Amino acid sequence: MTPTGTNTRQRISLDAFITGLLAALAETGTRAISVVNAPFYAAMHAAFAEFENSCTGFGTKLTFWITLHPVYQDSADVREGLTRAAVRGLVTFDSPHFVMMRIVVTEQDCTSYLEGLPGTPDLYRSAAAAFLTAYSRVVSAQPAIQSRGARVWK
Repeated sequence: MTPTGTNTRQRISLDAFITGLLAALAETGTRAISVVNAPFYAAMHAAFAEFENSCTGFGTKLTFWITLHPVYQDSADVREGLTRAAVRGLVTFDSPHFVMMRIVVTEQDCTSYLEGLPGTPDLYRSAAAAFLTAYSRVVSAQPAIQSRGARVWK
């Protein structure tokens, strides 16, 4: 028996993972994230690792990997996924140097995004929690997010 609001036995793409992660981050009140350094990519990798581990037993199959470059510690996979998220209108990047990513998904839309993705909404929420635990350079709309492990970055 599968819980309500789940789409199991499906393939999960990089685009679905990024969409779910962004929706789950927006649900916590995260509005913007600094994307310029290796710790950001390490946090994305931590979110992926948590997601991959959490997917075990749900009958889902990941069709992507997030890997870090051994020297530069960045990820072409993450850049590609975020670029496509920007094309779909889920995020914007501040100019001129694209150092801040602003999440366009509203807190009101999070549930519909999360329930429409393969897997369960909690898979994406656990990935977001892993991201916020690993990375503190976020701007939150809700001061309460600080109690969940993330610090507001200004």
